[in-house]
Amino acid sequence: MQILREAELDVLACACAGDLGVISALRLLSGNAAEAMQQLVNCRGDAGAAVAALEDRKLYAAAELLREASTRVPPAHADAAVAALQAARAVERWRRAAQVIMRLCAASSEHPEALLAQIEAAVAPALYAQAAVGTVQTADRLAQRFIERYALDGREQVIPSGLEVIDSRIGGWRRGHLHLISGLTGIGKTSLLVQTAMCAVRAGFRAYFVSGELPADDLVPRLLGDELGEYVAPDGSAATVLRVLRRDPEMLEALQAAHARGRAALARLVVDARGWVSLQEAVSAFVACHALAGVDVLLVDYLQLLQGPAPNHSREREVAEAAGALKRLAMRHNVAVVAAAQLVDPPAWGADQQRSSAPAIRESRAAAHAADLVVELHREQEEGGRLSSGYLLRVTKSRHFAPPEPARLVFDRAACRFRELGPTGPAVLG
Repeated sequence: MQILREAELDVLACACAGDLGVISALRLLSGNAAEAMQQLVNCRGDAGAAVAALEDRKLYAAAELLREASTRVPPAHADAAVAALQAARAVERWRRAAQVIMRLCAASSEHPEALLAQIEAAVAPALYAQAAVGTVQTADRLAQRFIERYALDGREQVIPSGLEVIDSRIGGWRRGHLHLISGLTGIGKTSLLVQTAMCAVRAGFRAYFVSGELPADDLVPRLLGDELGEYVAPDGSAATVLRVLRRDPEMLEALQAAHARGRAALARLVVDARGWVSLQEAVSAFVACHALAGVDVLLVDYLQLLQGPAPNHSREREVAEAAGALKRLAMRHNVAVVAAAQLVDPPAWGADQQRSSAPAIRESRAAAHAADLVVELHREQEEGGRLSSGYLLRVTKSRHFAPPEPARLVFDRAACRFRELGPTGPAVLG
């Protein structure tokens, strides 16, 4: 398979360039590539000496493979080359399993149970190999990799959220972690997700947005909200998201200009706007996109709209399974996952600012337990219980950091963006 051969050449190229850390991929290499890697290690990274030694042993195919690799420009990161080889190996294993399954299904069988057992036996090697890769390593190797990457890509391990209360204290959305943005219906969770998605892609990261509620035509103006604010209509009036949603003909020129200005960032954002997709459909589409182009942050709007595989399951179990699946996805693919979640209505707070009702997340007690960070968005109250025009963003759970003080926000309706006013002291929430 050509993809597998290219991946092996990249790993060998990294070794020829002096990065013998890729020796951990030796078990993933095929016969000739494995011989070439072993000889290169024996020759302490001297590609010329290794080629000569392979030819002396009459291993001409391995020698030719190593010679080609030594003239190849290696990938920027050796870990990326190893990951690509792992992926290529996984594809090859599943391809072989699929061939076996097709042969079994094509053959007539009067014993479906035996056929099922044969199919399970064909799939088992691929499943086992998939479970055995990644961070199933010695602790020493994990620590070594962590230290090697610490100074190189430490800043890339967090994705900017665009919210000072998150970015200044935690650094942003963290890879391998599940974050929940919770709030009541209509509070602005979608706007907050859109805002953080655009912040990430403007910073050069790649984002994937699952819109379970809004169709694409309603999502696009919100994505361009900040850009629209830079323009005015031909009659001199302000360009706003609401006017674009209303299909105001005066907004066409401003919309075209906003699109042209934000085009580079939008090209880094993939949107799944099929609506009400199942958990399996959403995850499968994301994994396929991530394998092809690489994704830094996955945003899901929203948790309760991801339907579970079994329709007879309770809603609490479905939402818990969705949260657990997103957490596993974050860890397995090293991406930051940010999902909106509805709160139980109404959320009750005591005088000491402790929640007095449970569960916090609607239809699931387990969702918040699976998350590494939970933030809640509420309307701010004035004295007397009247709602003000402001909002409070409160970090209610943080696995690694002490929760910062609540932040006061205002909502810019023209751009569909939250603007932060800074931290605030204790407030009365309702």
